[in-house]
Amino acid sequence: MTILERITALSNDQAEAFKSHRHEARRQQLARVRSWLSPEDMMADQENYQELRERYPGTGNWILRNNLVMSWLDPDANVNPILWLTGIPGAGKTILASTIIEAAVKQSDAKVAFVYCKDGNRNRNNFLSTARNIVYQLSRDNEVLTEYIDAIMSKEGHQASRDIHALEEDDFKTPSDESFGEEASDDSA
Repeated sequence: MTILERITALSNDQAEAFKSHRHEARRQQLARVRSWLSPEDMMADQENYQELRERYPGTGNWILRNNLVMSWLDPDANVNPILWLTGIPGAGKTILASTIIEAAVKQSDAKVAFVYCKDGNRNRNNFLSTARNIVYQLSRDNEVLTEYIDAIMSKEGHQASRDIHALEEDDFKTPSDESFGEEASDDSA
């Protein structure tokens, strides 16, 4: 092996070690962000709803032919990036949402974040929980956002975590938990 080949091999080894270290640092950073934000596992819900739909093929597919949904899924359309489904409990919002989410995730350039609200579940039916879930989902694919959140956590420490939980308990209460659950409706996404 020539000196040039040895130097190239050493350089490649160092580059691979750096890449591995960077990947591990990113994984640890994302774990800290996840721990701090305490998001619900929306992907597990999505997988459950997909499995349910697979038992009844074609269920919910009609929503993908809706003009508003087709425009929303079209990356070239200039539409609002937020799609919000509402309706009475039991109307099928969750299944329709899971159909739309599945279609959106399949698009290669799409950045998809979603929340399944649950009537009567305080962790799924308030603004702060929804925001934490969306921020976490966006941070998984955005290194800059993850670094920003990690920096805030590092700077503010546990005080920031206490502040978030205090906000959740005090500032974002609705006039009554029952009325908020009714307004948010069951299983809206």
